[in-house]
Amino acid sequence: AYFYDQGVGNVQMQLTGILSGGLLSGPPGGFSPEGSLGGKKGYKQLLETAFGLGAGVYADVNFTTFYKTHLFDGYNAHKNGTRTVNGEVGGYPFVDMASNQVDDELSLYAVNPLSSLKYAQSVIKKLKSYPDTGLALTGIGSVLSSDYRKKDTTSRTMSKEIMGQLLSDLDGTATLFDGGNAYVLPYAEHLVNTPVTNDRFAVFGESVPFLQMVVRGCISYAVPAINLETDTR
Repeated sequence: AYFYDQGVGNVQMQLTGILSGGLLSGPPGGFSPEGSLGGKKGYKQLLETAFGLGAGVYADVNFTTFYKTHLFDGYNAHKNGTRTVNGEVGGYPFVDMASNQVDDELSLYAVNPLSSLKYAQSVIKKLKSYPDTGLALTGIGSVLSSDYRKKDTTSRTMSKEIMGQLLSDLDGTATLFDGGNAYVLPYAEHLVNTPVTNDRFAVFGESVPFLQMVVRGCISYAVPAINLETDTR
């Protein structure tokens, strides 16, 4: 309400850590708002207030990576994880700068595409209780994983088709994506962190905001927050 009183319109809220487990949540086994943030009752009240103001609410859900929370959290590295070309389980290890050791609790585990689809379907079943909520699909808009296990190998082309099926299953749910790879554009209502510069290698002369030129007038978008950038140029 404060922003609307100040003349700010078209407010879209991406709620990171809203689901059970908070910021370090494990695999999504449904749609259960974090109890310390108000739980189901508090989330429904938020949706009701936002709907009355004309604002959008997008619960942050990641089907491609998440944290390992406990032994029986619904994730099995050998079954649900990705495999690299040398057969190792894929992921994004977090290295503690002080000890130079990998911190397993803060390391992200990568999910193979078929498991991502399974987790998404478990969330979709629970969305009926929250008809006014949208989903902020972190990861899908910028990460496309392959899976090189000996059986059921999944290439990135196959992964893109699986992600397309996942997004089709979300038909009718408002979606917000981080990034904006081409395969998510037909399903996107909002994009955040859309790149506005090149990689700044010497071979590039100028930065052209081509993605913004393409989606302007069709999909609302936001660029990375300048106060969080390491180089504000």
